[in-house]
Amino acid sequence: MGLPGAGALRSNMNDMLAYLRAHMLAGPDAAGTPRGLHAVRLAQRDSGMPGLAIGLAWHLQDVRGRPVVWHNGMTGGYASFIGFTADGERGVVVLANVSVSVDDIGMNALVPPAPAPASA
Repeated sequence: MGLPGAGALRSNMNDMLAYLRAHMLAGPDAAGTPRGLHAVRLAQRDSGMPGLAIGLAWHLQDVRGRPVVWHNGMTGGYASFIGFTADGERGVVVLANVSVSVDDIGMNALVPPAPAPASA
């Protein structure tokens, strides 16, 4: 028997989307929000990198002027990214069956880069 993945968590896309939805809808005054769910995305520590703070299980980062709450992972030939804009307008789950960062895919889905200016 091999070693279980980091945290030994097993899930599927439906579970991840339900988890994401719960966090996107959580607010300090949101009806039905489980106690403390909103608090996990409050900054607890500075990361030492400009614009990036650490919450409880989440990274908090300003991306092109929008606050984004996210986390990622990579182990055993798989990679993942989950995140949402702090206002709850956009969310994304990215799963890959290869050990390469999918962070750029997730961030660009959450906060698309500005289109390149048309050439003259």
